[in-house]
Amino acid sequence: MSRPYIIPFWKEAPMVRLLFPLMLGIVAGWYLQIELLFLLFFSGCLAAGAIIFNYFPEHIKYNLRGLQGFVLHVFIFLLGAMLTWKADARHDKNWYGHILNSETRIIARVAEPWVIKAKSSKNRLEILYLVQGDSIIRVSGSILTYFGKDSTVDLPQAGSIIILPNKLVRIQNGGNPGSFNYVRYAAFRHIYHQAFIRKSEWKLVSREGIDAYHSFIFGMKEKVLKVLNTYIPGKDEKAIAAALIAGYKEDLDKELVQAYSNTGIVHIIAISGLHLGIVYVLLAWLLARVKYFRRQRWVQAVVIILCLWLFALVTGGSPSVLRSAVMFTMVVIGKSFFRSTSVYNALGASAFMLLVYNPYYLWDVGFQLSYVAVLGIVALQNPIFRLWYIPQKYLRKAWELLSVSIAAQIATLPFVLYYFHQFPVLFFVTNLFAVPLAAVLVYAELALLIFSWLKPVAIFLGFIIGKLIGALNFLVWQINDLPFALLDNIYANFLTSAFLLGSLVFLVLWVRTKARIFLPAFVFSLGIFSVAHLYALFTASKQEAIIIYNVPNFTAIDILYGRNYFYIGDSILSRPGILQNFHLKPSRNNFHASNPLKDTSMVRHVGNLWRYQSKTFLIAGLMTSYKPVPEPIPVDFLLLTHNTRASLASLLEVVKPGIIIADASNKLWKIDGWKKDCEELALPFHSVPQQGAYVLHLR
Repeated sequence: MSRPYIIPFWKEAPMVRLLFPLMLGIVAGWYLQIELLFLLFFSGCLAAGAIIFNYFPEHIKYNLRGLQGFVLHVFIFLLGAMLTWKADARHDKNWYGHILNSETRIIARVAEPWVIKAKSSKNRLEILYLVQGDSIIRVSGSILTYFGKDSTVDLPQAGSIIILPNKLVRIQNGGNPGSFNYVRYAAFRHIYHQAFIRKSEWKLVSREGIDAYHSFIFGMKEKVLKVLNTYIPGKDEKAIAAALIAGYKEDLDKELVQAYSNTGIVHIIAISGLHLGIVYVLLAWLLARVKYFRRQRWVQAVVIILCLWLFALVTGGSPSVLRSAVMFTMVVIGKSFFRSTSVYNALGASAFMLLVYNPYYLWDVGFQLSYVAVLGIVALQNPIFRLWYIPQKYLRKAWELLSVSIAAQIATLPFVLYYFHQFPVLFFVTNLFAVPLAAVLVYAELALLIFSWLKPVAIFLGFIIGKLIGALNFLVWQINDLPFALLDNIYANFLTSAFLLGSLVFLVLWVRTKARIFLPAFVFSLGIFSVAHLYALFTASKQEAIIIYNVPNFTAIDILYGRNYFYIGDSILSRPGILQNFHLKPSRNNFHASNPLKDTSMVRHVGNLWRYQSKTFLIAGLMTSYKPVPEPIPVDFLLLTHNTRASLASLLEVVKPGIIIADASNKLWKIDGWKKDCEELALPFHSVPQQGAYVLHLR
């Protein structure tokens, strides 16, 4: 008996095969900054070669048939690089940055509704014109602006045209080791500058409207938020409801968001594929019970796709939900119109389309996690579910749901470790309750929006939603407070994460296909991952460094000894919380320093004079003066903090520093004054808020 022919994966899912050269081209285009002329020249050569190849004799074309596939992959690689070049706003000849100068005034359009902060209001402005003398120059580009709060001045509405001075500054990173790359994040959204504008510095030119699409999106989002705020009681409950259905996160309590992240269900309050999937399940269930839709599969597909897109637009049209809508659209089309199509192929097609539309999506964490999670569910859920047969119906349903969560968690593990350096141990418990509850909440909130005109029904639904969200928050807090609920400070860099992902991929391929080649590939990837991780541990155990962090309005210093740290600075940063998680934790993860230093005798101080090993430094804080000493004490550095009122001259009578450092607890005008004094005295000077964290490696 002949063995059945198994269709290879790359033939079953050709779009996945084409996706890889596109992604490689996008990465190469960004990191290598390949010139467009070179890309066009090489593409032209390939096109000419393909045309000439078409005139070759048939036997030669047959012998060289493999070359056609190679040429296609190279062409798609070049396409990815060209798309990346085109997506860079700075390559537009009309980009405002090419002609901007200090005398320029800016005419811009308010692009979106305002995000109200505690001390300011934030928005994106689309620059339309630059005014230079008597000339008005048409330009393009976007900037991020912060308007100072003033109750007597109304903010210009979305679509309004305003004129403002050129107070633009380049967007900068925080400058702390391992910190979030905000410059790249903003650049991928075509924003390179920001400005803080006071009430007297801008003037309304006209109150123009916005285009119909954005008017619909912003209007629907505003109506949705108004309904939720009207009928759902409780501040946290309103905020979770708004995030769940409209993707509005501005009112979320940061500590609550951290608790959702720690328990492994932060995806519930980040509207994306999960929410589209919940709506899709409901639509498929309803339409399957109508005889007409069961017979007319194409009509069923059209109705589902239209409803999914309507849901995506009504809930605010955020990039994440629109990406998910594209993904589900391709899956529905594949299942409905092409019976033999692969889910992998549909996912590959949707990812290909999205990356062609915006190649910067490749670096979007939400984009990566969405696709990897879906791939993990498709590839792993069924094998995991089959590991344990449960005869009881409802327990079997619970295990089925849990197997989905486990599959998604396994698939996203390398990404979660790389980006967040933590693993929620009890994710299976929280997801078992939270995902079904999230589905109920989505359906309930949709019902609230539909019946908001009927006040008694709306009040009842709002009350139920508030109670359900309250129960969800209570569950999250209870699990978050368990001492073993979270594995934190897990070291992961790009190399270890890449080989961990590779080992998972090869293991899945070996289990599913039984092909022998994947077993040694799995062992090799796992081995490289282990060696890289052990090497990082060994290197970290030998390190010693002093880090002065860039934390606005605060002083924060870490002394690293091996994998331990000793903290000096403002007490608020010594406690777990948002400030520590955002500013200090990434650096500690980067240096693999996860434990407080137990042997505190290694760090000694007398007043503000500190000594660690052979290094000595003085922290000049709020004290107004220091008593002169007969001979200034040599120190490795003098740290100026909290706008110290002590003059630099008086400090230099006490210590003789190798370098003077001003941290981010100081005002910038104060730092500029110290910088000028140091230039006159020929003393090295480092401004932490302007130059980033100061890192002194001791070995």
